[in-house]
Amino acid sequence: MSYGSSAPTLTQVNPHKVASFKEEVYAVGSIWVTAQVKEVECGPCCIALVLRQLRHPLAASTSLDKIRQFSQSFDGGYKPTATNVVGAQPSLLAMVGAKAKSESYSGSYMSNLVRVLNEKFYSGPTARKWAEGAYTGATATKQLKQFLKAGSPTEPRICQVKWDNGGSHFIVALGAEATKETTGADSGHRLYYFSDPYYGLQYIRIPHEDSGTRLTYQPVNRANNTWGSRGQFTTWVAYRQ
Repeated sequence: MSYGSSAPTLTQVNPHKVASFKEEVYAVGSIWVTAQVKEVECGPCCIALVLRQLRHPLAASTSLDKIRQFSQSFDGGYKPTATNVVGAQPSLLAMVGAKAKSESYSGSYMSNLVRVLNEKFYSGPTARKWAEGAYTGATATKQLKQFLKAGSPTEPRICQVKWDNGGSHFIVALGAEATKETTGADSGHRLYYFSDPYYGLQYIRIPHEDSGTRLTYQPVNRANNTWGSRGQFTTWVAYRQ
């Protein structure tokens, strides 16, 4: 399984150079959003978003930098891109870039996110543990859709998108609502809500009918109201048991 990563080309700029978090209210409830700064920190950002959605007592006091450190203490942990390691210094970038390529540098594994959640935040004997898995077989897309639909702001799930132009990305699924439209573009669809660490809040129309094909994810870059990278949902997911 490849490392999760953010969109291949970064276009957003956070002037504070630190991912900031804010809470917004939508039809499905309160949703936390952020704007990741480092190219492949979507995994740690998803952990931070999940903690905020679940009102974890350590959510506000645990920095994203600390979550990255937690991730790096376990197998499959966060590894930055060469650019994030050395900035734009050409000589160092070439050297670190070659090492990064040889080590499949960048991002984090889904299993790592689950381990950080379980061992650093939900380790108590009565805590609901996190688990990961993948849907397989002919009904995989249908099962994934039901999984995404069953989520909510108080039952967030982490899922993975593989970009059409390479790389992959973790986002937080927050459930779905039935649209009120009976005609037009929304007819026969539900709006599925996602907190995307790179693109912010996204609501994606997914048809009720099961076509059997993989679900498409194409977020909107709200900074300039243009389409972002296009990809397909994998069936690899993380959830609270």
